[in-house]
Amino acid sequence: MLVALSTIGPTTYKEIEYYWAPRGQEPQTYRTALFPLAVDALFRPEKLLLMVTPEARTHENRCYIERVLGQRLQLVPIPLGRTEEELWQIFDIVSDAVPEGAEVILHVTHAFRSLPFVIFGVINYLRRTKEIRLERIVYGHTRRKRPDRTECSVRLFLI
Repeated sequence: MLVALSTIGPTTYKEIEYYWAPRGQEPQTYRTALFPLAVDALFRPEKLLLMVTPEARTHENRCYIERVLGQRLQLVPIPLGRTEEELWQIFDIVSDAVPEGAEVILHVTHAFRSLPFVIFGVINYLRRTKEIRLERIVYGHTRRKRPDRTECSVRLFLI
């Protein structure tokens, strides 16, 4: 099962065209303000696990993503991660949410900068304990040459 893990913050993001050019295939694009929707459109996971803090859970971003993805979206409420106790709670919550043997796409663009790193640590642990496979890490970044387009980067050396 291909599963995408994503975070979203309570921020109003700018709509932009996300661009993905898989090696040997035609480039794909998807226009949205919310990168989790681009991850869904470009990589087509069976399920998207959206990690949401208390504030992000009530924000319109989450509501919109839920309307678009419907049953394929699984909301995963997490604390802010401000204390060691909250970090361990995130560890347990993410560990429980990721299915055994899943192939995982980890999206690290939105939310508090520390959260994707914490989740990456959990994923590394799950590679051994739940035999998951980290398929790719994606980060949407804008290039100066095309400020209207964001490319989905894959950093394979991290995997």
